[in-house]
Amino acid sequence: MLKITCSSEAQQVTLYLAGRVTGEWVGELKNACERARAEYGRVLLDFADVVFVDLAGAALIHGLVRNGISLANCSPFINEQLKQF
Repeated sequence: MLKITCSSEAQQVTLYLAGRVTGEWVGELKNACERARAEYGRVLLDFADVVFVDLAGAALIHGLVRNGISLANCSPFINEQLKQF
């Protein structure tokens, strides 16, 4: 399961993630990022409460970062998973 909550400021929104970025939740994260970017422009993903990212999740996150979305509070474990791309 993945819980996504948000907090917005003037031109940026922070999406706080909690749980696992896996399976069907990868699509949910993608949709949430697209909506947030359309509404606020800048998006920051806060990974403080993410415990696992699967291959599909890592691929999505890699693509999001390439397209200007920022990451914060990634654990060393999550950082290693994301380095696969």
